[in-house]
Amino acid sequence: MGVTEQGLAAIVKTTGNKDVHVILRGGSKGPNYAAEHVKTVAAALEKSRPQYKPSIMIDCSRTSLLSSLPRFLLISSG
Repeated sequence: MGVTEQGLAAIVKTTGNKDVHVILRGGSKGPNYAAEHVKTVAAALEKSRPQYKPSIMIDCSRTSLLSSLPRFLLISSG
């Protein structure tokens, strides 16, 4: 999906983006920022794009961390 110059939704095709990254922010099944989640995502990125280093961002917002200061300190210290 993309947006046209007129601001309308459109289906677009590109050659890709070498700066791709994945943001782990959890979902209906809970958080996904544990070490095993990061390793799984890194392995998938390395497999699909071996010429690039995997870039992974962890969403440390209050909602993603269930408003827990101890959890924030643990996750953000990395």
